[in-house]
Amino acid sequence: MAANVMLAIHEKKATAVDLYRPLRQYIASTYSEREAATADDDLCAVRDLRAAAVESPSLPDASSLEQRRDTLLAYARALALVEPRFPISNDRAHVYSLSFTWHDAFKTNKKVNLPSIHLERAAVLFNLGAVYSQIALAADRVTDVGIRTACGAFQSAAGAFALLRESGVAAKAVAAGATTVDVTPDCAGMLEKLMLAQAQECFFEKVIAGGKPPTLCSKVARQVGVYYEEAYAALCAPPLSQHFDKTWVSHVQLKAAQFYADACYRCSLDLHQQEEIAQEIARLKIGMSNISIPSDLKEDVEAVQISGGPAGLEAELQQLRDLSRVNQDLLVQTEEMLQKEASEDAQFRTQFGSRWTRPQSSTLTKNIQDRLNLFAANLKKAAGSDALIERGVKENYPLMSILDRRPIESALPSISRPIMSLDGNEDAIVGALKQSLRQLQSLGEERAGLEDMLKEMKRKDDILPKLMAGVGSHDDLFKKEIAKYDQICAEIADNIVAQEHLLLQIQAQNEQFAAVFNLDDFKVARERCYKQIAAAVVKYQETKKNLNDGLNFYVTLQVTPNQRLDLLTHSHTPHTAHHRNNLHTARHLNNPHTARHLNNLHTARHHNILHTAHQRTLVSTSSRRISHLLAMTMANRRILDGAGRTTMGSSHSHSNQGRIHKHHTMPQVLTLLTTRVTTTGLSETPPCSAATIWFLPFYPVDLVLADYILVYTWGE
Repeated sequence: MAANVMLAIHEKKATAVDLYRPLRQYIASTYSEREAATADDDLCAVRDLRAAAVESPSLPDASSLEQRRDTLLAYARALALVEPRFPISNDRAHVYSLSFTWHDAFKTNKKVNLPSIHLERAAVLFNLGAVYSQIALAADRVTDVGIRTACGAFQSAAGAFALLRESGVAAKAVAAGATTVDVTPDCAGMLEKLMLAQAQECFFEKVIAGGKPPTLCSKVARQVGVYYEEAYAALCAPPLSQHFDKTWVSHVQLKAAQFYADACYRCSLDLHQQEEIAQEIARLKIGMSNISIPSDLKEDVEAVQISGGPAGLEAELQQLRDLSRVNQDLLVQTEEMLQKEASEDAQFRTQFGSRWTRPQSSTLTKNIQDRLNLFAANLKKAAGSDALIERGVKENYPLMSILDRRPIESALPSISRPIMSLDGNEDAIVGALKQSLRQLQSLGEERAGLEDMLKEMKRKDDILPKLMAGVGSHDDLFKKEIAKYDQICAEIADNIVAQEHLLLQIQAQNEQFAAVFNLDDFKVARERCYKQIAAAVVKYQETKKNLNDGLNFYVTLQVTPNQRLDLLTHSHTPHTAHHRNNLHTARHLNNPHTARHLNNLHTARHHNILHTAHQRTLVSTSSRRISHLLAMTMANRRILDGAGRTTMGSSHSHSNQGRIHKHHTMPQVLTLLTTRVTTTGLSETPPCSAATIWFLPFYPVDLVLADYILVYTWGE
């Protein structure tokens, strides 16, 4: 019989503390230095015991665990002597410079620090119970010696937790200010019941392996179930209900249901032997109905199904692909914009040579290019994370697909055939076995009748008168008298032979029956299914979280330009952990105004801006605000396109003196300029013809250098 899964408890962790100095100082100040010197050896021994029992790491092998158990026992006895002799508190008349720090065994991020010997004693007793549970779990329960070792160690663990609760040590620790749940009386009581349940379960394994009668096995199984039920009730009540991992709660709940069902099954076997068929069926139904999916696990599955389940992950993966593609497209577009700007700058630099005094494009756009490179690198990392997510979904889908079964109970294993039917249409194997058992019972009744006949013949048979009258040989007389029993003896012999044949037949039929209805295999399969469902829930939740983080990461890149930089800078989602440095891209990375020559005042249609048909007026400004630059850009596009061929510059080749007009439809911030061109980037007016248009560059907000957009108009 395979050993069932059981639980062991991890020890509490503590911070190193020097016991010697504070205790010796207390003795010297309270009594005398002579007394302190006398106690040196004892104080050193206590200090060394704590270092060995608390501060040194434990090893998982059996010999190390037993050694640690002995050390903890010695230190626990020493603390029992220290407690009444050394008052430890913040009172300066006591041992006031000594405090103990202990972490919670079940939530290690929580700890408590107190100047209290009660906390120290409670923690040591807890660790003693934990080490006993580890010794029990390390035992090989397949062997008889291993079962005994495990059973005894679990009982000792229960004893340690019972002492922690009943002696008042746990209550005193709580009263002193201990805030970790693991040393409370409630937790000690729950662990006591859990250890007793596992000790009783070891005994159940022993009686099953020993082939004990079903009645005894049923009683032992029921007691195991009772202990697990008590532990489960404690786990579901405050303060433990929010402290333990759900897997613990589900495990204990399942064990309680399993052993209740097992007790019913063993009881039904005894009822079957007594041919109490109706009670047998009722007992089996009660036992089987008690085995259902744990409520906590069912709630997790329902939450998964409400969120879409594994079947809905593909749609989210597609969203992730789409968002990734959109951001890649934006990246490509921005790179093309910067390349175009650099190309135009090179063109002007070649055309005007030394007169083109603007800084190099690579210098002006270096900040943007660096951010863009970082943006591209992090998008590449994001793509790698997306690939991992997609591969994880594909690899784990067979495991997670069980969560799409509705109701989830339909995924649980069930008995392939009923052991008994109520309408008389019994399974062939069960019917044949029942028939053989009836025949066996008939043979027994027949043999009992023959025995009664034999006893009656013996009672009536009295050969004493014949012996007294004795003529002839007594041997002949005995043979003659015994021959009267030959017929009934032959009938009994035939009955025994028939019984032997029938027992062989029943043995074969019972093997077939066990193959059809095997509760042990059923329990193993059901527990395996519970674990599969729990693992599927964990994997789904992990995958769902990764998908959500990925979607959130890409969505932050789709917000408005003014928000994007802040969102990327302050993003700390797990998905963007793959994209550290947070993509400090330019605030307008995907905005059409980021390149230096992005708009370049390309020709645009002039609809209703011109005041007169013969007067072409462009707009000038010294504003650094991007919204005003945008307004001017659009206005100038329309003006230039409607103006036909226009020359920008201080050319005097036309008949009318160049002049600048203020455009009344533009924002008030527009500045009317009356000076010559001084910020075009040219050291002097470049030679140009009336068919030439010189475009002034626009810069991003952080690069605008007080440039003026200068536009001249000429009369036709």
